[in-house]
Amino acid sequence: MVKLVRLLVACSLAGVLAACGGVSSPSNQAAETFSGTLDPQSQAFQNFSVGKTGELQMTLQSLDPRPVVGFLSLSIGTASGGGCSPILGYMITQAAIGTQYAFPRIVKGSYCVLIADSNAILKTPVAWTLRLSHP
Repeated sequence: MVKLVRLLVACSLAGVLAACGGVSSPSNQAAETFSGTLDPQSQAFQNFSVGKTGELQMTLQSLDPRPVVGFLSLSIGTASGGGCSPILGYMITQAAIGTQYAFPRIVKGSYCVLIADSNAILKTPVAWTLRLSHP
């Protein structure tokens, strides 16, 4: 009887650990670099996929020409009607170049990264580069 109880406990523990095993640590992240052009008072987005649950980091690496004053907005969202709808809690309204922004958890699925001139700072189109690290 004791052996049966131990076996059931071991099987239960293995099942619980297997269910939790989908979380990816930062050292196992996939890195993607996105780039494009952003016009004044507009937005641009790129789609990407997440293979498992884990942490997400996003860095605006460059803008050329660099605005003298102000910030662009960055968001993680979901594809919607030919666009990208930001997810609440995954938005940076004043993204500084070179600053890494971390989000604690993203689940397996399809997403998009959105860059926008929502603060109307751009006077001319800019070339942008963004780095995304995700599971």
